Amino acid sequence: MKKIISKYYPQLLLAILAFSFFTRIYQIHLPEKYMFDEVYHAVTAKLIVDNDTRAYEWHNPPPEPNTAVDWLHPPLAKYTQAISISMFGKNSFGWRFSSAIFGVLVVFITARLAFNLFKDKGLSLLAALIVSLDGLVLTMSRIAMNDIHVTAFILMALNFYTIYINQKREKKKFFLLTGLSIGLAIGTKWSGVFALLIVGFFEGLNFISQFVVQVRAAKRTAKNKKRKLQKIGIEFLKESFVLVSVLIILPSVIYILSYSHMFLLGKDFSHLIEMHKNTWWY
Repeated sequence: MKKIISKYYPQLLLAILAFSFFTRIYQIHLPEKYMFDEVYHAVTAKLIVDNDTRAYEWHNPPPEPNTAVDWLHPPLAKYTQAISISMFGKNSFGWRFSSAIFGVLVVFITARLAFNLFKDKGLSLLAALIVSLDGLVLTMSRIAMNDIHVTAFILMALNFYTIYINQKREKKKFFLLTGLSIGLAIGTKWSGVFALLIVGFFEGLNFISQFVVQVRAAKRTAKNKKRKLQKIGIEFLKESFVLVSVLIILPSVIYILSYSHMFLLGKDFSHLIEMHKNTWWY
């Protein structure tokens, strides 16, 4: 069985992804009305398509009966919904299509994450199959909300971070991709910050333990002790800069850039701050 799985792993994974796509896209347009929080997300995505500033304002009346603008969440997921609306029209298929795509992406990233964690193609396929059958993931993949999008970006961050760890932290590009994915997650929904907390926790532990080990080793050395401690101090500052840049500055920049459309519509940074004050108050 292991030989079969190893030989046909790409084909088997592709079959699971095809099944995932079919179950997410089949009759996704039904019902042809807003479901659950689509009364916020889909409505706002349509405003974004029309370059309507109300998409980023909290003080307007409902744009449609029994709806409201979703200004509470960052806009990245709504951008993907707006793109699919531009492609397929202002209908239920149009505003749900991006969720279906991200739902399939969740299955794929889960497979890769499982493989990078366990180095077992059988477990990778099993993880993909399980998540493809999960009821909540399926539901979130068939309605226009931001949850499946932030899930994909969180998994992406964890997958890149796992690759970075497996490479013994030598290939910094995967750490950079981790920070990029964290920024995309937070730019989709604030709960994306949990990815930052997870990665930050493990990187903090590694950073402190490595520093302590190096200092102790330097203190046990009879020769050039002061010079070695100075070198460790410089390396400490360099690594601190890398951690802050990748896990704080980069996600923050991406988060601000996620509001680029709002800025292009004429809103300034003070509006962004006021929006966040209202979000926090709400």
